[in-house]
Amino acid sequence: MSFAEWAKASHNIREQWYCTSQQSACGETKAGKPKAIRLHQNAKLLKAIWADIDVGNKPETPLKNYETIEDAWAAFVAFRAEAGLPQPSAIVKSGGGLHV
Repeated sequence: MSFAEWAKASHNIREQWYCTSQQSACGETKAGKPKAIRLHQNAKLLKAIWADIDVGNKPETPLKNYETIEDAWAAFVAFRAEAGLPQPSAIVKSGGGLHV
């Protein structure tokens, strides 16, 4: 959390993301501290289920995405209930949809 607060105050950092899996390989930072090598083939343990739900159709892909955030959210709520999944622990409006 301290890194997130530092990055939020920095004018040089525009995006942040985090890895939700335990990784099997590591390297070192410039300061010599351990750093995960975050690659899908190194993912060893995952305790998360996430959904990347896109909003905003384009002429070349008219039925690919949900029309609105509200449509996307309603579809997610219905899917979660049907699949018996727990309530989400984080919901982010990504600019182009939802990350749940």
